[in-house]
Amino acid sequence: MQEAYARILQAHETTAIESPKAFFSTRALYNFTGEHINSFSATTPALNEYVYNRRTTNVGFVYQVRPAVSLTLDINNIFNEPYRVYIGRADRMGTTIVNFVTMTVGVSGRF
Repeated sequence: MQEAYARILQAHETTAIESPKAFFSTRALYNFTGEHINSFSATTPALNEYVYNRRTTNVGFVYQVRPAVSLTLDINNIFNEPYRVYIGRADRMGTTIVNFVTMTVGVSGRF
């Protein structure tokens, strides 16, 4: 039972790196979320739902075409890290969600 309570605490870390240049800038974001409880049952601890560790990395690029116009490219979850859940024990898989790598292209303007 104490093991279940110990897992309630969640480790979370985010690191960002930015590199601005005159017309071009880049950014990288690394996010670590530690193993944590997602659903708790005091009467049946074997049904507690936990989330495995998850590490995601995102990168972004910005190109300034003119002082008032910028083009952006953001790529999220570049290593395709899934969201995985287990029930009770780590060897009892519950759910795996794969969100895939996503790319967003944009144009930004100022008046």
